[in-house]
Parts: sequence; structure tokens; C-alpha cells
Amino acid sequence: MKFDGPDGISACILPFSAGRESLPPGTREAIGGKAFELARLRGAGFPVPDGFALSWEFFGPWRARIEAGEDLSSLRLDAERKELLSEAVQEFGLRNGQHGGLFAVRSSSSDEDGQGASFAGGYETVLGVHARDLEEAVRACFASAYGPRARAYRRRQGLASAHPRIAVLVQGLVDADQAGVAFSIDPVSNCYDEAVVSAARGLGEKVVQGMVETDVFTLDKVSGRLVSQKTSGSNPCLSQGQLKALLDLVKAVEADFGRPVDIEWAFQGDALFLLQARPVTAWLPLPPEMLTKPGEPRKLYANATLIEQGVEGSLSALGADFLTLVLKSMAGSLGEGGVGLDGTTFTAGGRYYTHVSNAVRLGGRKMAFAPGSMGDETVSAILDSIDLEQYLPRELPSALKKMKRKMPLLLLTIGMPTLRA
Repeated sequence: MKFDGPDGISACILPFSAGRESLPPGTREAIGGKAFELARLRGAGFPVPDGFALSWEFFGPWRARIEAGEDLSSLRLDAERKELLSEAVQEFGLRNGQHGGLFAVRSSSSDEDGQGASFAGGYETVLGVHARDLEEAVRACFASAYGPRARAYRRRQGLASAHPRIAVLVQGLVDADQAGVAFSIDPVSNCYDEAVVSAARGLGEKVVQGMVETDVFTLDKVSGRLVSQKTSGSNPCLSQGQLKALLDLVKAVEADFGRPVDIEWAFQGDALFLLQARPVTAWLPLPPEMLTKPGEPRKLYANATLIEQGVEGSLSALGADFLTLVLKSMAGSLGEGGVGLDGTTFTAGGRYYTHVSNAVRLGGRKMAFAPGSMGDETVSAILDSIDLEQYLPRELPSALKKMKRKMPLLLLTIGMPTLRA
């Protein structure tokens, strides 16, 4: 694919352009997920550093040589592509006032940064690259797609691994004072109302690779309040103003994507830059009826389908309906208030859940999971690690209040047949 950019660059190179509302069809496949999202976000006005992308087609001669059995270390650009790269650097300089600084060079693949896979740490990034060394940095990023880390990850994800669609992203280097990652959802608790920022001083690649101790901040997305922080030193590396700017940025990117995201970012002085954005792959989407609106009291659920039956996926519609019938039959007329979204057990999205918030308020911690989990050390350890107070309702729903008054008789009604069985 050949692109005709606004600055006159064509033939396999796409320059980023602020204010660009749309990208040519097939752009994602040509320049990969990372470069595509950054080009799109820069066009939408986000603070993405200027740069350009070398498309999959740009590397056609290299792929042919790899297929012929040549070693990756022997790859060199031909005269035509050397000239194209030189033109791209020159146009970049013109857009940036004869930019004479350094570059950040990153791999970008059409397989990465989607909803189901992220190649974070698998592909190469080269920072602080001078224009004269760009070809070597580009070769290193391209070759990383054929390396053992990327191949192993592709196998685990069930992706074709023989000839990955690899492109390369070249941007002006942000000489970061602080950098790191930010999640628009708490990736541990799956809390939609919180954002989590991991930060360190200096360039952010060490944070992404897990090479440095980071400061971790949890922020309330509704009020902006700092919920908690864990610092690696005597002073946090980010100010309150910087945290607010980061929270605003990650919320804006989340709104643009329409789902939870994680981003890489950097501060250079007071200027905040967006270096990468992708959907959160560890996010557990909840059925709409289980979601609370921002700022509403939080609710805690346990996936009893997984805990009790060991089933990771969802049940069929018939299976879920049958399970609901079983739950109601077990509870009988005395415990009918306990089955349903406002009760202690219910089915939603093809899964069977325990409403932990209601269950604990109704009968204490031992009521938090289904009967077959009581006494399980792993389940108990998980429950002990959670601050339950933030999830407990002020009072029980009316149906559960009635059920609580009948609790001794209910336990006898359910318990005796269970013991006999």
C-alpha cells in the first residue's frame, strides 16, 4: 500500500498529521496497531509526538530475503528505500522546525494492541536514535518480530508466526522527566471507577519492561481524589497537578476507544505526551445489569461458575436458565428473595454469580461464596485480601430483610436435604 501524505511523502511511508480526521482504508493492516492508533489519536488532537510509520510493504525486500534463508543481521535497505527514509526524516524536520534531536523507534504489528493480544515487551524499542543511525534501529525493530519472545507469544495466542506483518514507527524522542503507564480501570479489582498510574523518573521503557521500582497511584475517576499511593522513594515522582493531567488524558482515551484502556505516557517539563494506547486485555467485561454508574456504591461479585464448577467460559442460555431454576428450587418459598440480582445468587451473561456484598451483609463472611467453597483455603485467602467495607451496602434489599428473619428455618430447610444427599 502506498500513502499520499499531506506533506508529499508517499510510497509506503505514512506521516502523522495533527487534525487528520480519517486514515486511508487498510492503514491498520499496513502500519500495525500501535502506529495506527497513535496516528489516529494525533489526528484527533491528542498529544502524540510527531513522527511517521514505515509500512509492512516498505519491508517487502527484507521479507523476500528472509524467505530465501538470509540471516537477519545481513538485512540492509536498498537505495530506493534509503532515499525514502531520508526524505521522511527531512520532511519530519521541516514539520518540526528543522528538528535536530533524537528519535524513538518502535515495532508495530497488525496483530498487537488489540482486544485479545498485546505484544508489550515482545517487540523491540530503540530510544535516543540519531538520524544517521535510523537504519540500524529500524532493522533491530523489524528483526524483533522474528525473535524468540515474539514467536513464543504468537504461538500462545494462536497467531501465524512464519511471516508476521511488521511495520516500524519513528517519532521524535520525548526526553522524559517522568514516564510510565496508566490504566483507565483497576486491572486487579476490575473497578471501573478507578484509574491506576505507574510512574518513575526518566524514560518510560524501563517501567514497561519492569526494570525499575515505580510509584503507583490509584485515583478515583469520578472525584479525582487520590485513593492510595505507593512510592518507591521518599517523595512521589508526580505532583497532584500531573496526576490530574494524567487522569484527564486516560479518561479521554477511554472515551475515544469506548472501553477500558492502558496508555504509555511521558512528561517533558510540564508537557504531557501520549506514547501508546491500547485496550486493556486483562479487563473482565461485566453484563450491563451488573454495572454500577460512576460514583454509585460499589458491588462485589464472585464468579461461582468458576469457583464451584471450574468452568471459565459462559454457560448456554438453556444451561443458565436451568441453573436459575435449580437455585430457586433449592431456596424454596422461604429463600426466594435470595435468588436474583438484588439477592445473594443470580445468573447473568451465562454465568452464576454470588453477590458477595449482599451475602456478607446478610450472614457474615462465611456467606460470601457458594456452599461448596466454604473452607477452601484459596477462596478464603482471596476474601481475606479484600477490604470488604467499601463494598457493603448500608442496608439489605427488602426481599433479603424478610429472608434474614427466616434464616434459621431456611438453613434447616436447605441444609438437611443437602446433608442427606
